[in-house]
Amino acid sequence: MADSEQRFELLAKQFAVLERNLSASPNAEQRAELLKGMNTIIVIEELDQLISANQSWLDSKLVGTVPSNDLYI
Repeated sequence: MADSEQRFELLAKQFAVLERNLSASPNAEQRAELLKGMNTIIVIEELDQLISANQSWLDSKLVGTVPSNDLYI
């Protein structure tokens, strides 16, 4: 299974738990906190995606700029 698929499944499971808790909570304040938790998960997932994409891009750029050992012989 691809890494992105695993991360998506984990995110889906987190939302399922939050959804159950949200549905079961009679307290409006507690529901608001659960919704904030959902937003936090979304932001963290987006940041993780951006970091992963930028890391891959940076890694690909560094591969082309690493000096060859042949130059030092």
